[in-house]
Amino acid sequence: MYIQKLVVVGFVLLFALATPFQAEAQRRKKKGNSISASDSLRSAELFQDGLKMMMIDDPKRALEYFEQAQRFSPENAGLLYSMAKAYEELADIGNAVTYAKKALEIDKTNPYYYLMLAKAYEDQKDYKNAAEIYEELIEKIPNSNEHLFELANAYLRQRAFKQALQTMDKIEKAYGLSEEVVRQKQQVYLQMNKMDLAIKEMRKLIEANPFEVRYRLILAELLMSNKMEKDAVEVLNQVLAKEANSYASLMLYSYYLNVNNRTKAESYLDAPLLDPDLNIDEKVRVLAQYLGGYKNDEEATKVIRWAGLIVKAHPEDAKAWAFQGDFLNLNKQKKDARQNYLKSLSIMSSNQQVWEQVVLIDSELNEVDSVAKHAEKALENFPTNGIMWFYKGRANLFQKKNQDAANALEAAKKYQSENASLVFECNAMLGDLYNELKQFKKSDAAYEEALAADPNSTVVLNNYSYFLSVRKEKLTLAKKMGEKLVELEGDNPTYQDTYGWILYQLKEYDKAKEWLEKAAIKTGDATVIEHLGDVYFKLGLKDKALEKWRMAKQNGADNPENLEKKINAGALIE
Repeated sequence: MYIQKLVVVGFVLLFALATPFQAEAQRRKKKGNSISASDSLRSAELFQDGLKMMMIDDPKRALEYFEQAQRFSPENAGLLYSMAKAYEELADIGNAVTYAKKALEIDKTNPYYYLMLAKAYEDQKDYKNAAEIYEELIEKIPNSNEHLFELANAYLRQRAFKQALQTMDKIEKAYGLSEEVVRQKQQVYLQMNKMDLAIKEMRKLIEANPFEVRYRLILAELLMSNKMEKDAVEVLNQVLAKEANSYASLMLYSYYLNVNNRTKAESYLDAPLLDPDLNIDEKVRVLAQYLGGYKNDEEATKVIRWAGLIVKAHPEDAKAWAFQGDFLNLNKQKKDARQNYLKSLSIMSSNQQVWEQVVLIDSELNEVDSVAKHAEKALENFPTNGIMWFYKGRANLFQKKNQDAANALEAAKKYQSENASLVFECNAMLGDLYNELKQFKKSDAAYEEALAADPNSTVVLNNYSYFLSVRKEKLTLAKKMGEKLVELEGDNPTYQDTYGWILYQLKEYDKAKEWLEKAAIKTGDATVIEHLGDVYFKLGLKDKALEKWRMAKQNGADNPENLEKKINAGALIE
């Protein structure tokens, strides 16, 4: 059935388009320049072949037929129109204009010829000529008022505002008042800086549609932008007298805020925040001004409540929960903020920033197990998030899962290689971890990389040099770092102890005694006291050594069994 219908339609089209050739033959007879029946028939056949090509979207082939047909019928308006159409489809607008103009010169009674030429001019951005053609069409062809819209657009595009407005007046006369035309006239008046006339157009639309609240809101915006705030407020109050309207409330909120009447402004805020139909992004925009911090506890309580209204209006929106979480977090209500963030993630787990907030709060609360759990969960969604690997590594470190910690920190370095401070932290911890795992080459390499980034890091200098002294390796390097350590913070008993112990390993006992005694004066740390006892023993001060070993035992030594042996033997056990 479809094929039969297509054939019938094609036959009707060919039959209808044959008439231009008959018309041309008659014109030629009147002029005394007749076209033979055979030429007319041949031209018609070629024309129809060209139309078939147009029907299958092959304008290039169509033109080949049209040009042959034109040799027989150079003044056939329908043929010239079709050639213009083909050139238009080939984006050859110059030729489209040429042939459309020729068609219209021959036949001023066909509206399609006007439209073709006007459209071609518009494609050339020649809106002046396009407007002239539309004017001529409307004047000469009956019932052509529908093309007043194209004429108005042509005037607007050349910024001929006066003519555009006149045309729009004609549209209103022909079709009556319409929002589209009134709004267009309003925009024209605004571009002409005739605000009073733009407002007048809006009032005309309101008068014709007294129950359409949207028009009053548009008018209020116009009045506000023209510094006619009192008139705008009056219009907005008219809106609220008719119905609860979130946009009107928000406009009044903004107005009173701008005139420093905060109490009045805030009285308009609850209703729009509770409106589930108002876009949540608009609500977020209103409250975002408070994310910089609170003036006092009263403001914090108020803003958190407002954010709660957004949650109430949008309980299934992840953004709502996270947004209130931000305000709770800002007010240091960490656990409540975390609950909000987790609720947000239960709705939409693909928010990387919210995961980071959760883990950061876990860390601030020193909840190591939570850090590990939430970082692991975040990494299921974002496996290349270096921050999450970092937190996971730190949590594993505290949980004594040293190899897991090392693996996580290496991943953090890989995925956050551009974050110099994070890479430094990773290397500092990896130095400690690999030492604990007895992977000493990796430990030294991590420390070296950390010191390359920050040569004055006392933590890295202390740990690296101390572990070298314990291993009795690279003692010259360890001494150099120890010297720098006490140069940077010579009053720190931990660093004094480290440097003293390095000197002890180098058998520089007198210097070691000097630094370890300084440290022992400031701290009762069992390790420091035991170290001092060992130095005393090496210097032949056995009674003093025994005294310090006993004191170290009382102070809770890390290795009480070895210390007990030294006390019982009255001698060093190494």
